[in-house]
Amino acid sequence: MTHDVGSTNERTAILSAEDLGVAYDDIPAVSNVTVAFARGEVTALIGPAGSGKTSVLRALNRLHDLTPTARVHGSVRLHGKDVYDTDVDAFEVRRRVGMVFETPAPFPMSIYDNVAWGARMHARTLDLDAVVEQGLERAGLWDEVKDKLRQSALRLSAGQQQRLCIARTIAVDPDVILMDEVTAPLDPISTGKVEELILRLRQDYAIVLATHNVQQAGRLSDRVTFFLVDDNRTGRLIEWAETDSMFFAPRDARTEAYISGRAGSDLSTRGRTG
Repeated sequence: MTHDVGSTNERTAILSAEDLGVAYDDIPAVSNVTVAFARGEVTALIGPAGSGKTSVLRALNRLHDLTPTARVHGSVRLHGKDVYDTDVDAFEVRRRVGMVFETPAPFPMSIYDNVAWGARMHARTLDLDAVVEQGLERAGLWDEVKDKLRQSALRLSAGQQQRLCIARTIAVDPDVILMDEVTAPLDPISTGKVEELILRLRQDYAIVLATHNVQQAGRLSDRVTFFLVDDNRTGRLIEWAETDSMFFAPRDARTEAYISGRAGSDLSTRGRTG
């Protein structure tokens, strides 16, 4: 396992994981993940299906608390505080470490109420009209929906729904935005709009993007983490580096094989560092 963390270290990271592992029914899904995420950067998580990318994302903001069979090991620190400490409010963790899922999931309510929902839930004494407008503006959606804010969000296109979900996430002022295959179900035009949005938002947040699309990782990310599955079907973090280093001079031969598309069906953590 190779880490080339560059400037992203424990001093600059907003969010970090150390020796992180997730198991379901006591069967490990991913183990020994140590990584850090800084504001102003997009970190892409890449690797084959089943290598632990989504499990890691859900561990970063305590979503596994909602799965009775899931167990999380190791530590996740937000501004230096372990989010799994007993005195930490999981609801507040999920505000500060927001998540956008693969399938757009607007609430069955108006566009306005979708964006205002978080501020209401967190009892934030803000001007809701301003919160909604700012959230939609930052998500690149305001001009498309400003005249139909009371319309059901379910009437929007899939691409608009995904940007609405991003607006809802940023409306509660998070530090980190987790994105799990957020463009997978979208058409190319909608994908392009979401990718442009990610690049615009990068300066204000630490963004963690799980993607099966290696080219997308190359276009959007500042750093890349590469996961593989070992012989016990457990996900492992193989390499973590700046994107240019990962794509043009990977330290592990398995990374190069995966990124170049030459990885065969026998690709596993048994490979050797190149």
